[in-house]
Amino acid sequence: SGIPIPPCTELLEKVGDVDRYEWKFPLIVQAGQEHAGIGLDRESVVRSKKALRVQVRKILATYNQPALVQSFLPGREFNVGIIGGKRPRVLPLAEVCYEDLPPEIPPIMSYAAKWIETSVEYKKTWVICPAQVEPELARQIGDIALHAFQAVRAWGYGRVDIRLDEAGTPRVLEVNCNASLEEGVALARSAEKAGISYRQLLQMIIDAAMEGPPYDVSMPMQL
Repeated sequence: SGIPIPPCTELLEKVGDVDRYEWKFPLIVQAGQEHAGIGLDRESVVRSKKALRVQVRKILATYNQPALVQSFLPGREFNVGIIGGKRPRVLPLAEVCYEDLPPEIPPIMSYAAKWIETSVEYKKTWVICPAQVEPELARQIGDIALHAFQAVRAWGYGRVDIRLDEAGTPRVLEVNCNASLEEGVALARSAEKAGISYRQLLQMIIDAAMEGPPYDVSMPMQL
């Protein structure tokens, strides 16, 4: 589908799979079927084949699922909110800022950064919305995010996470079809920057659900 993703993207089902591929370090290792930062921690970014084996083994043993391995991209990270059905709309970009983290902690949206309020990761990771981005880069990020959103047949609302590689090229990390709808943060925060109130946002999502396919009009419904 032509969607740019990080190089060296592989799903490893056993530790021995590490030797099947040529790797360019650093890499990031995470659980292939989890969300919300589960399985992402200070050891998730690896810089040697030995460390890669250790992290893959930990993911396989802890989560009983394949380990997703990708090149760790050094550039800026953006959250791209999208709402709508037949005519999806890209919301103002949000940028995740890791610059206040100490050097020993990798700049990633780990479980601690998301949920553990007492952690350094949580306290030192913050979001700017709207992001300060050059117009051409913003257009490129929005186009790629929308392409990825539509490629997985997302509908109604979602969030696409994008990071820049060493050349400044946007690459898709994730398409989240069940992004947080908490008021005042995340998708709702981006909507506010577009002049869309929280109540209007929810109504737009409901309207999209009733717009047509993939809404199943043959499904029996009771009020």
